[in-house]
Amino acid sequence: MQGAGTGEALVRAAIDEARAWGVSAVVLDTGSLNERAQRLYLRAGFHRLQDRAIPTAAGSSAR
Repeated sequence: MQGAGTGEALVRAAIDEARAWGVSAVVLDTGSLNERAQRLYLRAGFHRLQDRAIPTAAGSSAR
């Protein structure tokens, strides 16, 4: 089903629902390797803010 527009429709529906609730900002967090999702979010009007390290159970950090 990739490429059928389902993800874009879901993102748009979530944004519309947030607006209906009066939400002033929507924040997303995605893994650095999830480039496909990042492109989807950029197309939907989101902006990349910053990369941040997330501690893992082993004590190292993932990006």
